[in-house]
Amino acid sequence: MYIRVSGYKSGGKSYRHLKLVQAYRDGRKVKQKIIANLGNLEKFSQQDIDNIFNGLCRAFERPLPGETEYINAPSYGDVHVIVHIWHELKLAQIVARQASRSRTKFDLEAHIRTMVINRLCDPKSKLALLAWLEGVYLPGIDREGMKYHHLLRAMDWLIEHKDEIEVELANSVLTLFDRELDLVFYDITSSYFETELTDELRKYGFSRDKRGDCPQVTIGMVCTREGIPIHHTVFPGNTTDKTTVRQMVRDLKARFPITRAVFVGDRGMITRANIEVLREEKLDYIVAVNMRNDNAAEDLVGDFEDEVVEARAEWKAQRDRFQASGDLPEGCKDEDDMLRRQRLFGEAVIGGRRLVVEHCEQVARVSARQRAKRIDRTQQGIEIVVGKLEAQDRGEKNQGRPLSEEGAIIKMHELVSENRLGHTYKLKLEDGYVKVVFDELALDWEATLDGKLVVETSLEDLTPEQVIEQYRGLREIEESFRVLKSTLELRPMNHWTPPRIKAHVFICVLALVIERVMKARLRRAGESMVPSRALEVLSNVRAVIARTSNGVARGLTYVDQQQRSLFKALGVPVPSYENVQ
Repeated sequence: MYIRVSGYKSGGKSYRHLKLVQAYRDGRKVKQKIIANLGNLEKFSQQDIDNIFNGLCRAFERPLPGETEYINAPSYGDVHVIVHIWHELKLAQIVARQASRSRTKFDLEAHIRTMVINRLCDPKSKLALLAWLEGVYLPGIDREGMKYHHLLRAMDWLIEHKDEIEVELANSVLTLFDRELDLVFYDITSSYFETELTDELRKYGFSRDKRGDCPQVTIGMVCTREGIPIHHTVFPGNTTDKTTVRQMVRDLKARFPITRAVFVGDRGMITRANIEVLREEKLDYIVAVNMRNDNAAEDLVGDFEDEVVEARAEWKAQRDRFQASGDLPEGCKDEDDMLRRQRLFGEAVIGGRRLVVEHCEQVARVSARQRAKRIDRTQQGIEIVVGKLEAQDRGEKNQGRPLSEEGAIIKMHELVSENRLGHTYKLKLEDGYVKVVFDELALDWEATLDGKLVVETSLEDLTPEQVIEQYRGLREIEESFRVLKSTLELRPMNHWTPPRIKAHVFICVLALVIERVMKARLRRAGESMVPSRALEVLSNVRAVIARTSNGVARGLTYVDQQQRSLFKALGVPVPSYENVQ
């Protein structure tokens, strides 16, 4: 259908008429049919032409000339970063290769990638994820074809192939950082469910979230020195720390080409039997020792205290010189740096075990101050309970129920436990009276332990300081657990069957791998911004989709200098208009 101008002459004058014509085919011939005669062309003013044109635009919901109608502006910069790192880690290839043997008729890799992107950008339930898709630009993702039941089927497939994917991903991580698997950090955490239902996986156990009233699962995770997870296992919620070590070590040895690696673990999971497992598997180790329940560690700390007393005299002299003249010791940048350097190391071989001890004076002061506050709170609470008992003995009436001697013991015991002073206070009932004994010797020993760390190691070629520094790498895995629980919102886990719970955890761990890679790159580039904040800033780079009089146009919002710096620090190219198709 088109406009045709036809002309004719009459009475020596020329006339031109506007006609609306439709072309059609009659057999092999193309013919035209006049739909409407719009009249003499000369009778139309410019205003008439504008009114007709604008009316047609409104009737057919087209933008007016010179106008732009913005259809959508979904966030894209954050997705662009995640997808780029996803491909760098070869996750697209790994998942696609495993999925090639599947009979599913939807794109498994795209569904898994979408769930991982969502954990990093704006964690949602699998059902709410479909609504979240409306606000983000995901190149190569068929939003209309993404269904809730497909997401669940993708989770089922993912957990079935966890072992193969995890090994290939670990190799990609090590290649990306140009490292061998020579140092592995292991720790566990727990995540609870707000329900009373239990099964083979959800059990009641020791809750690190202080929710012992809820069933939970226990998660063991092995990380590189950058805090990047390479292996994880979801255990039943009642699994104790120390019972997980044997399985985790043997899984590592069976699935990864480890020739010589150092296993680093916290004090809660190491027993003599576990150390024997490490030795059997020919793994070196650095593990923390419980200074209150290990005779060798107590001997080492006791002997080491003489050196600490001497060092404290020198550290006090340093502080006095600084306060008098402002002079800092050589190499110190400021007073805080001077305090951080007040550390002392020692070692001893006791019973065939190499034990290394560190004393940090800054930590010792903080511990002493905090314990003093806990003692004050405990003492005040005990005095209130004792005062209530004495008032009852005098026949005075108090609010609430009368307090029995046994009830008083329970209340005071709760106070002592809450303030972690069980080593210092001894409570007992003697001849019908509550007796509170404050153990001065125990308090002195607690003061001796302030700022101390004792580790046991099989390594002989490292100095005590190097051993402690390698052990400190556990802070990275502790941070990884914090990110897993907070930023990536591991819970609530809106799944009920053990395979789906494990699949949800695996998706969160895949997201954590990308987050930790981002963290390592930001740190290396000197950026102090955390990955979650960086993604938030980059999400303001949006893919603009607009309708103009010439059709649909696509493009990007302006990328400012801060965003360009973040793209560069993350090793990701700045997105261009060509990316938005």
